[in-house]
Amino acid sequence: MNAKTIYETGYKPFNKMSDVELKQYIKNTKSDIKQINAKTIQLKKQIEKDRIRNAELKGEIKVLKEKNAKELKRLGWEDLTDDELTWLQNEGYEKYWKTQYFIKKPSARTIKAKYAEVHGLEVDNTLDKKFEANPEMEQKSGWIDKAGQYYSVGFAEHEEWAWKYLNKKFGHINADERISKTQFKEAHVYLEESGWVRIMAWPSVKVHFIIPLNLTHAQKQTLYKYCKLHNEPLPFDDSLFK
Repeated sequence: MNAKTIYETGYKPFNKMSDVELKQYIKNTKSDIKQINAKTIQLKKQIEKDRIRNAELKGEIKVLKEKNAKELKRLGWEDLTDDELTWLQNEGYEKYWKTQYFIKKPSARTIKAKYAEVHGLEVDNTLDKKFEANPEMEQKSGWIDKAGQYYSVGFAEHEEWAWKYLNKKFGHINADERISKTQFKEAHVYLEESGWVRIMAWPSVKVHFIIPLNLTHAQKQTLYKYCKLHNEPLPFDDSLFK
């Protein structure tokens, strides 16, 4: 220990210490070393705890990522970017798709388009290649008329779409008369009783098909394409159709 250090710490040089002062110095030094060792042990224990916790967190994060990946795949949102998902969670869904009565599930393409619009970005109109031949089928909810024509419909909007379709086809008065004769006086019931297929793609359950007793060959062809594109089981016996 040099003279400067001794001076700064308040101790005399060893050769100028009395026996009492030297014993006190040694005692204080041992106490300091003991505290340092205790602190070192404490820090090592904390480091080990942190290491274990970090490993646990990594495992939890992995599980969450796998769970989120499955959920995003179920919703059809696995192609959304982190920015798009963050915007959807913090603002987009509440503002553009939440309703009082229904849980709407916009498609990834719809979300991307709205995100681009809101943020002044160029809209990517590239269609998923598997839907190039049948672009209208990218929307999972829809109607199929007896001629096999598929009409995409927004989630939980089958009744509204049916009203608009019937009013346009028959006029408001005639449409009302036809609808009033159905069991529940609803437009979607009229289309169903007229032989249309209704496809409902709920977010939390499998796709649900309401089909007429006598499916036309054209409707079966359209359903076959639809189920192949969306990896859904056919809602009818296809043994005679193949």
